[in-house]
Amino acid sequence: MTKKQIFVIVAKYEYELNGYPPERWIGDAPIISARLASRELALRHAMWMCKNIPELVKKHKMKKANQWLGFIQGILWVTGTKSINVMTHDSKIV
Repeated sequence: MTKKQIFVIVAKYEYELNGYPPERWIGDAPIISARLASRELALRHAMWMCKNIPELVKKHKMKKANQWLGFIQGILWVTGTKSINVMTHDSKIV
């Protein structure tokens, strides 16, 4: 993905995650086994990642930015927030 594509998609996901305060998950245990509110915690972590990806892009850490974007998409899919088809479409329209 290009820098522009990453910025546009991350901004879209950040907008859609509005309402989830950014919170970095630093525990070793999987989120699902760590707390009952695991869906919300996962989405807060996704929001934290969205807030930090632009800085990775600015530092030319494109591989890491793409990895983080993929991880966010995994969170969005596993929490039932977005389908794979919708996220594929998100990537194509940029």
